[in-house]
Amino acid sequence: MIFKKKKKKQALPISIIIAASNGDVNAMKQVLKHYDGYMKTLSKRVISDMHGNSYIYVDEEIHQRLQMKLLEAVLTFKIA
Repeated sequence: MIFKKKKKKQALPISIIIAASNGDVNAMKQVLKHYDGYMKTLSKRVISDMHGNSYIYVDEEIHQRLQMKLLEAVLTFKIA
């Protein structure tokens, strides 16, 4: 069995976080892109068809809720 080495994702630079908290649209897009994979993982659901086959899918409503919560958190983020 071959295991893929998981690439460690780098943290977002503080300059992007500050720009996003000040309302910069491009910085907000970068924040959303950075956390998109994690949010999709949290949004996964299992559905079964009438034959008993199970499928995993990303629930878009949950994904959008997570995106909105992240944007709200970034906008209310205060740097001391």
